[in-house]
Amino acid sequence: MKTREKVLESALKRVNKENVLLVEENKRLTEDLNKQRECIAKMEAAYKEYLDVVEDLKKYKNEYHDLVKEIKLLKSEYDKNVENSCNKVLRDIRKVK
Repeated sequence: MKTREKVLESALKRVNKENVLLVEENKRLTEDLNKQRECIAKMEAAYKEYLDVVEDLKKYKNEYHDLVKEIKLLKSEYDKNVENSCNKVLRDIRKVK
């Protein structure tokens, strides 16, 4: 009976050692998983920020195109006013002659 008890005790010690190793491995894997989750969360936040920047750029692009159109209209109006003013001056000069 003592031999059987020694065999069982030896097997129990071996199982306990393996269990301790498995617990340590589980802790390490859990830490790695948590680090990966943190990394993913940071990447998701950065991607959301990137998408927000892209949306802002689209808005700025539209505003820029609107301003370009407005500038072209103002330039056209200015050119017409200058031409009208020049024509008026020329008419006045002709009247004086």
